[in-house]
This record gives sequence, C-alpha cells and structure tokens, in this order.
Amino acid sequence: PIIGMIMRSRQWHGTNIVHSDPAAAARVGLKAPAATGHIYAAYIQEMCVRAFGEAIFRNSIFDIRFTRPVFENDRLTIGGEITEVTEVKEGKRVMVNAWADKAQGEPVVRASIEVTVPKA
Repeated sequence: PIIGMIMRSRQWHGTNIVHSDPAAAARVGLKAPAATGHIYAAYIQEMCVRAFGEAIFRNSIFDIRFTRPVFENDRLTIGGEITEVTEVKEGKRVMVNAWADKAQGEPVVRASIEVTVPKA
C-alpha cells in the first residue's frame, strides 16, 4: 500500500527508524513500525483544504493531539465539524473540531482548527 511506501521514505520518518524498521519498533514496544503523525495529520489537513480552500494556508491555527499509533494496514475515518463561526474584519473566523479514528472507533487524532475565511 501507498502508506507503507510513504512510511519507509526517509522524508517522512527522518532519523527515527521506529517508523520504518520492525526491529526498532519492537524495541520500543510497538507491534510494527508506526506511521509518523505527519502522515495521518495530512488527512485532516486535506479535509480542511477541501472545505476552506487556500484560506487554510493563511492565518490558520492547527492544534493537533496524537493519542494512539497508526500502523500500515490501519483504516482511518477522518471527520470534522464546525463548532463556531464569528464575523471578523477579514471575513469569518471558523472553529473546527476534527478527528481521525481507526475503523474500530479507536481515536488516534483530535484537532482544534481555526481558519479565517476571507470575504468573497
């Protein structure tokens, strides 16, 4: 699978080989190499790009909390909900709660996101 290729790429795991080497992962108590948080946080970021377009790249804040590891064959459900919209000088400030859960419902990421959507 693609995620496996990404996980084994040095650009994603850097020098921390628990993200690519099964023996190193086992030494720290993991059942297999764990995906870096960057990989599955990218799914939440993609959702935000689809919802808010380029605005997500300007004056937005992501507070992302990783709660459990994700492994190569895990299936994730990504979701989010707008919790507040406030009028500001530049447009609208939108607050979002977002998440990634394993298929079994086990939470792996929780995020709070603020984005300013400019006036049209």
